Amino acid sequence: MICASFDRRNFVQNSLNDFRSALFAGDFYLAENIGLVQIQQNGEKADWLNELGILYLMKGDLPEALRFFDRAVASDSNFIEAQFNASIILSDLGFYDEAATRFADACKREGTLLAQKHYDMFLFYQSVRRFSEAEEEIKKAIALYQNTDYIIELARNYLELQKYDEALEQINHILTIDPNHPIAINLKSQCMQSKENFITNPNSAKDMESKLLA
Repeated sequence: MICASFDRRNFVQNSLNDFRSALFAGDFYLAENIGLVQIQQNGEKADWLNELGILYLMKGDLPEALRFFDRAVASDSNFIEAQFNASIILSDLGFYDEAATRFADACKREGTLLAQKHYDMFLFYQSVRRFSEAEEEIKKAIALYQNTDYIIELARNYLELQKYDEALEQINHILTIDPNHPIAINLKSQCMQSKENFITNPNSAKDMESKLLA
């Protein structure tokens, strides 16, 4: 007897397809059963809880929709879609202040997560020594999330590109926020020394800079 291997990913995807087919066909009973079985079998998964929230929203049961969106957020605080959905339901229910607070928090969290993606790309470009592309990615991260660690990395990237004035501008920005920031203080000293070496001996400046940043 030949037994086919069980592909759980395909099973879940097929179940999701069946759920959505039933949902948009207006067969809420079937869609609800599929969703609840998934949660019963696999636990509090944010994606399925969010799907069930959408189901109850389409049924017009706003309190139950909110309950499932909140469960999705409790399961995964970074599941941004459920956070936005919850804020919309709160607004529809008349809880405008809470809706605004939840919406603002979701926007902030979404920006933070997107910034992390740009930072990951920055690290990749740095690893292959493509510093110009790295600069663009870390700038995008900083625009989304003002993280001092990101600003430090931008300053270091400028040092690699021998853009000393730009590096000092970023370092001084950090020192304005925190005058005792130990990494910024040390990096400023390194940057000024690298700049001086470059002015006096451009050919050896890069070697000296590599030693300083090691």
